[in-house]
Amino acid sequence: MRLPLAPSLAMQASNSPFKARHWLLATLLLACSALAWAQAEQIDPPDRVGYISFQEGTAVLAADGSGSWSPAVLNMPVTSGARLSTEVGSRTELHSGWSAFRLTGKSELEITELDDDSTRLAFTGGTMTARVRELQQGERFEVGTPNVALVANQPGEYRFDVDPRADTTRISVFSGNAVVYGDAGQSVTVNSGEQLVLQGRSLGVATKGTIAYRDNFDQWVAARDALEDRSTSARYVSPGVPGYQQLDAYGDWGQDSNYGAVWYPRVTVSDWAPYRNGQWRWVEPWGWTWVDDAPWGFAPFHYGRWAQIGPRWAWVPGPVVRRPVYAPALVSFIGGSSGDTQWGVSLGSGGPGAAWFPLAPGEYWQPGYRASSRYLRGINPWANARPPTRDSYYFFQRHPHAISAVSRDQFGSRDGRRPRFIAGSQLSGGQWDGARHAPPPPRPNWPGMSGPRNPRFDNDRGPGPVRSNLPRGDRQQGNGDRPQPGFENRRPPQMGDGRSSETWRVQQQQEQQRRFDQQREQQQRGMLDQQQRQMQQLREQQQREGQHQQLMEQQRAMQQQRQFQQRQEQNQHMEQQRQNQWREQQMRQRQQMDQQRQMQPRPQPTRPNERPDFPRQLHQPRDEG
Repeated sequence: MRLPLAPSLAMQASNSPFKARHWLLATLLLACSALAWAQAEQIDPPDRVGYISFQEGTAVLAADGSGSWSPAVLNMPVTSGARLSTEVGSRTELHSGWSAFRLTGKSELEITELDDDSTRLAFTGGTMTARVRELQQGERFEVGTPNVALVANQPGEYRFDVDPRADTTRISVFSGNAVVYGDAGQSVTVNSGEQLVLQGRSLGVATKGTIAYRDNFDQWVAARDALEDRSTSARYVSPGVPGYQQLDAYGDWGQDSNYGAVWYPRVTVSDWAPYRNGQWRWVEPWGWTWVDDAPWGFAPFHYGRWAQIGPRWAWVPGPVVRRPVYAPALVSFIGGSSGDTQWGVSLGSGGPGAAWFPLAPGEYWQPGYRASSRYLRGINPWANARPPTRDSYYFFQRHPHAISAVSRDQFGSRDGRRPRFIAGSQLSGGQWDGARHAPPPPRPNWPGMSGPRNPRFDNDRGPGPVRSNLPRGDRQQGNGDRPQPGFENRRPPQMGDGRSSETWRVQQQQEQQRRFDQQREQQQRGMLDQQQRQMQQLREQQQREGQHQQLMEQQRAMQQQRQFQQRQEQNQHMEQQRQNQWREQQMRQRQQMDQQRQMQPRPQPTRPNERPDFPRQLHQPRDEG
C-alpha cells in the first residue's frame, strides 16, 4: 500500500533523528489504520445481495450452501454459497441490482461468489440467461460451466445451454462482449450476435456461428427486460436497488413536502402494516431476515424507510446513492419488563414473544451483528441519522397499530409453517408502557440447521475479522487472469493436519454431492407424493365434473322438453284463437245476409178470383149428331 505522507516525512527524517522518530511513528499509525480498515471490511457483510424475483413451477433452494434444501419462495435473498435447482416446466428469475439471471426447465445453479466487487456463478446443467445491465469499475462477472468459463467484458445478455451428459456447452451472446476460457488456458472472444458450441474442456473442439433465432424462453426474457427498461420507479430509486421494477404494477408514486418521492402500495387489508405479512428466516451472514409475501415486497423492506402520510402507509426510498447497502430488515425490536432474558415481550397466555415496528425516515438502524462505521453510514444514508440512546424513542414505537407481535413458537419459519402475526393494538394498552429497544431474538437451534455459529453474532467476542465459512476467490484477481471452469474457482483453505488442498476439495465435493443426492431424493419422493395427490385430486375433480356435466345435460334436456311443450301449447292456443275468429266471422256474415234478406220487398199473394187467365182451349168439343 502506498502511503501519501511517507515521502515528505522521509525528507524530514534525513535532517533530524527526532523527526525520524516522528516519521516512523506516523508510518506505524498509518499502517495500523490501513490494517483496521481491512479488518473492518472483513467484518462487514456484503453490501449487495440477490433475491428470487419470479418463481413459476417447482424449484428448491439451499440458501446457506450446506445442502439443506427448501422450496424456493418469492423475495428470498440469496448470496455466496446459495444453490438453486429447478425442475421441468419451471421458470425462475434472480435479481442482484445490476444483474438478472433467469433459469428454465431442469437446471442447476450455484452462486459461488456474490459481493461488492464480483459475481461468480457455477452453472452445471440446463438453460440460463444472464443480463448484465452495468459493470462497475473493477467488477468481475464470471459464469463457469463444466466445460468452460465466461468472463463478461461489457454489459450485455448471455445465454448458457449446458448438457452434462453430452459434455457440451452452448454460449449465445445476444449483446455485449465476453471472453471464454478453456481448461488449459485457451481463450476465445465471443461478440454480439455470435454463438459458440463446445464439447469437452478444451476450446479445440468448438463450433462458432451466428444466432439463428430466439425461442419462447428468449422471448419471455426479452419481455421481462423490456418491463425493466420501461420502469417508472427507476426515476426515484437508486439504480442498484434490487426489486424496484416490481413497484410499478402494485402502487403509485407521489411527492411529499417532507420526504420527497414516496411510493404508496395498493393494499386492501384493513390492519395492514409494514413487516406484518410475511415470515422471518435466518439467513447467513445477516441473521434474522424478513421475507415478505407481496410480489413487490423486496425493495421496500430492505432499503429506505416507511412513513404514514394521512391514513396511508408510504415507502420512502431515501437519498439516491450509487451503491446502496442491503439490510435484512429495517425494523427495531421492542421489549418490556415482562419479557424473559431472550424474548422481548410477554403475550399473556401465549408466553414470551417478539415485537417489532418499522423505522421512519431518518431513523437510525442498528444491526444485530457487528459492523464497521463505513457499513453503518452506508445503511443509514440520512445526514441526521444518529444511533438511539437508552432514553430515546422511535416514532412508531408509540403507535400500537404499527407494532407487530408473535409468540416464540411461531417466530421464524420451519417445517413449512406460516406464522400468524398480530397487531400491537390487539394487546393490552399497558403492554407497551415503558418498553425499550431490545436485541433481535436469538439464533434458532432447530434440528437439521447446519453450520457453526457466526462469531459476528456472539456478544462475548471482541471485534475482529470474521471470514466466511465458504472458500472464496481472490478479490485482487484482474480481468486478465485466467479463471478455471466449473467449481475449481472456489479455492479451498490450506489445511493444518497434513491434508492437501486437492484432497480437501475432493472430500468436500464428495460430501456435498452425498448431501445433495440425499436432499434431492427426499425432494423427489416428496414431489412424487405431491404429484400422486394432485392426480388423485384431479381424478376426483374430473369425476365430480363428469357428474356435474351429466346433471347439467339432464337439466338441459328437461328444459328443452319444457320449452317444446310450451311451444306446443302456444301453437294450440293460437290455432284455437284462429278457429274462434273464423267462426265469429262466419256468424257475422250470416247475420249480414239475414239482415239483407229481411230488407228486400216480399211478393203480395193473389186472391182466387184474381187468378190470371189460363189460355183458352184450342180445340172444340165434337158434335155427337
